[in-house]
Amino acid sequence: MDTYNFDNVNEELEAFEAMTEDEACKIYNVDYKEEARQYIIDYWIFNS
Repeated sequence: MDTYNFDNVNEELEAFEAMTEDEACKIYNVDYKEEARQYIIDYWIFNS
């Protein structure tokens, strides 16, 4: 399994944008890519 380590939200969102719908759903364990985007934003807001 791939491991992703990001220093900031911008790095993670940049990598996320390059992902396909299937990749994003698998990595973030969601049904839709947009759910993953919200997960990323929420994570960085509440865990920074």
